[in-house]
Amino acid sequence: MPLGVKPSDIHDPSLRRLMEQASEAFDAGQNRECVERCADAYLETLKRFPFVMSALQKTLADERIREGIEARIVRVAPFMWPRFAAKLDMSGPEPRIVFERQRPSFSETVEYYEFTLNLITDAERTEADTDGTPSEGGSHA
Repeated sequence: MPLGVKPSDIHDPSLRRLMEQASEAFDAGQNRECVERCADAYLETLKRFPFVMSALQKTLADERIREGIEARIVRVAPFMWPRFAAKLDMSGPEPRIVFERQRPSFSETVEYYEFTLNLITDAERTEADTDGTPSEGGSHA
């Protein structure tokens, strides 16, 4: 999947490999597999970059975002896994991604891929350039 940011831009080898696998699945028309690899990479990013998890928790604590999620009108928010065919579940001891539909659409798959790729590269850049505090201007949404 050719985009401005590529899996080869990711420094972490395991995150890079997950996104390479996602790209390969996308190119083969395997949307579900692509989204699954993106979900794996997203969850790993939350573990490896504590400031990303902190920013996600701040997003989810926002009353307007919570209300929008409950009303099923908020599908994207900063640092939050997009709420399309697969949704972030924070109710257990560890975050997980739950699929509500077996077949993500083409456009949903592109959204998940781009979101995850941008989140990882932004997290790596933030960690390298700062004290780990994400900027408001990042491409996390």
